[in-house]
Amino acid sequence: MAEAQASNLYYFFARKADEEVSFAPTVEVANLLREAATLFRQTADEEVVHAFIHLTALEGIGDTLQNLQRASTMETFEYQTIFPSSAGALQMDGNERIAGQMEAICLAEKRHTELFDRLAKLLNDSWLDKRLPADAQK
Repeated sequence: MAEAQASNLYYFFARKADEEVSFAPTVEVANLLREAATLFRQTADEEVVHAFIHLTALEGIGDTLQNLQRASTMETFEYQTIFPSSAGALQMDGNERIAGQMEAICLAEKRHTELFDRLAKLLNDSWLDKRLPADAQK
């Protein structure tokens, strides 16, 4: 999963380079910032391919129903465990603003879980009769 993390980081780096273009003191610096943004995006795209290759080899990508269920499990863990714990620690350290951001993210993660669950149920209900052998449908 290191490749997946690297790809996100490089996409963020590219966005920052894009933002800095408007503040570049010279055309030369602006062009170098554009080149950096392009390099970060190209590298991020390659890291996504690497992550897909590794996940596929490790059987970490199932069918769509399995992937929806796995995504729901991951998002549930984030909103029930990771973000509340992080927000609590931040509040104890006096970082109220960042703790508030964690709490807002927690709500988004819960919504992601609900969306994944809803679609998994619909897909399962719509597809179940087509996946079962004919004698099991009776």
